[in-house]
Amino acid sequence: MQKASTLLSVTALALAIASVTAAPLSIAAPQKSKAEPAQCTKLRTDYDDASKKLALAQAYDVLDHSAIRSTMRNSENSNVIAQARMTFDIMKGQGCSVPDYTPSAGRYGLQSLQCASALQEQRTKNAFADLDNRPRSYETPKECDTTAWTHSTN
Repeated sequence: MQKASTLLSVTALALAIASVTAAPLSIAAPQKSKAEPAQCTKLRTDYDDASKKLALAQAYDVLDHSAIRSTMRNSENSNVIAQARMTFDIMKGQGCSVPDYTPSAGRYGLQSLQCASALQEQRTKNAFADLDNRPRSYETPKECDTTAWTHSTN
């Protein structure tokens, strides 16, 4: 009898710890508010930028097979998701309407691949420019202008 009650209390403790430590990103329907604070637009942009950062990291992962850089990108992705969670919480706290999606690389997958491909092409051209004593290009390719990216629905 004592083993059963000990087992129940250990299970209850484990469930309590799991519910406290595993706080999932809660998604709620956008809230209707009469007048949103001025910073809500900036916060929504910051939240959406998380998807763009995740998409670029995934695109670079496709083109780059370095295990060390892949590990660094995974760490960066964890930071991006944590930052998006904080932005989401701030939005809720400020009374902003909250997004009805979680940050995802798939939202900007095509644009991120086009950007990564353009950057790879630029690197190749710069390598040949060095060999031919021509000036290198330091301009960011137009495909990498994330403000012009439109998301796909997923």
